[in-house]
Amino acid sequence: SRLTRHRPWIRVKLGLSLDGRTALADGRSQWITSPAARADVQLWRARSSAVLTGIGSVLDDDPRLTVRLDHIEHATPERIVLDTHARLPANARMLDEPGPILWVTGSAAPERAELDGRVERIALPAQAGRLNLQRLAFALGARGHNEVLVEAGPTLAGAFVATGLVDELVWYFAPKLLGAHARPALGIPEPATLDDASRWQWHEVTRVGEDLRVVLRATPQAGSGS
Repeated sequence: SRLTRHRPWIRVKLGLSLDGRTALADGRSQWITSPAARADVQLWRARSSAVLTGIGSVLDDDPRLTVRLDHIEHATPERIVLDTHARLPANARMLDEPGPILWVTGSAAPERAELDGRVERIALPAQAGRLNLQRLAFALGARGHNEVLVEAGPTLAGAFVATGLVDELVWYFAPKLLGAHARPALGIPEPATLDDASRWQWHEVTRVGEDLRVVLRATPQAGSGS
């Protein structure tokens, strides 16, 4: 992908209920999936050269985004935080973990001297409060990233899907139902007709503990953004 399209292969990982929900209406999401599924996610992180999230997930969940595999040798993926308005807390847990962090802000975001030397910062154009994801994808390709794992909330995950940048979905379905008011998997606009719906191809379905891991790949129409 990086050599032919000049951008990495991009995956979106989600843990969700049978009815496609990622959290209760109040945001609680720990834990929808089983320990086996969460352990399996570590393997996807380990094979990725970068793990990407949004500032909303950092503020809500304070993730470390590290690889926790004691029995397998692995490289440390770069952790990437998309943060248009430079709100990354100076006490975020990921800042205390070893390994590189790329902080991507909007061009007009304020300086944050307390984070100097703790993260590498780059700025991208933003419109309507959102970073240009196409520009980001090419920037990550230029940095040498081959595979990027997106672990984000419905807004950012949906934005990646809507722009056609996602090559693969890695979704863990737990045998639970969370109801109509729970938070959806993706914040994407509703298609005008069923024929306009984003289409995906079944690639793999595997049982992992109590859950199902479903891997889907984009059709040429859904994944043509490069």
